[in-house]
Amino acid sequence: MTSAERLWRVLVRLFPAETRREYGEEMLRLVRDLERDARRASPLAHAAFLARLVADAVVSAPGEHARRRRRRRSELGTPSPSMREDRMDTLRADVRYALRAMARQPAFAIVAVLTLALGIGANTAIFSLINTALLRPLPVERPEQLVSLNNVSLNLPAISYPNYRDFRDRNNSFSGMMVYRYTPFALSVNGVNERVWGYLVTGNYFEVLGVKPALGRFFTPDDDRSPGAHPIAALAYDCWQKRFAGDPQVIGKNVIVNGRNFTIIGVAPQGFYGSEIGY
Repeated sequence: MTSAERLWRVLVRLFPAETRREYGEEMLRLVRDLERDARRASPLAHAAFLARLVADAVVSAPGEHARRRRRRRSELGTPSPSMREDRMDTLRADVRYALRAMARQPAFAIVAVLTLALGIGANTAIFSLINTALLRPLPVERPEQLVSLNNVSLNLPAISYPNYRDFRDRNNSFSGMMVYRYTPFALSVNGVNERVWGYLVTGNYFEVLGVKPALGRFFTPDDDRSPGAHPIAALAYDCWQKRFAGDPQVIGKNVIVNGRNFTIIGVAPQGFYGSEIGY
């Protein structure tokens, strides 16, 4: 007897006796065929098949009990209670039966619960990634109109600043053009040094995106006109809350970035983390 057969002979006890009598042998033959295919694939595929077998049985058995009860009630002509009470009674009965079944086989119950937890966690993580990368738009004005220009020769989203100025000054196709670089910084606030990620941006960055400050002001194109002028910075909302305790008097204060003093001029709105998805 194979490991899957031994496992199934235990799991099948979760199902009603009528189901076992009617479909027991057929389900066992199916388990044998599926296990044979899994063994041929790889040891990992076989282990995954056994885990799926446990999860399927634990999930399917309560529903089969409920279906059998409804059929018996219908055959006997027993008047059913209201729909809400019927659902609650079925749920309570299924939960009691499942708990008793798991108590009789604690090892298999633990494996089943862990399998379900891993499956739910993996699906949640995948959906979160897809939601962030594909479904949720950037919190900017008209995100569907944003276009990224790349350097085809390097196959990288990299354009030099002089090239950017040429594109901007000769632009006849877009309502605005800006450039940014996502990069790490050495940040020092009140003597506390940290490595953080942030953006180096042109003065029209926020203007092109249509993002308004939660506090203070943002950069303007005039801030680009004086090379070597005193550096200025805008804080992300979370950075303002975490490192400055949400102090509304933060405007005008200095922070040290990469060893240079920067003056804080504004705070970005909550939920805006820049123009890169996933950061």
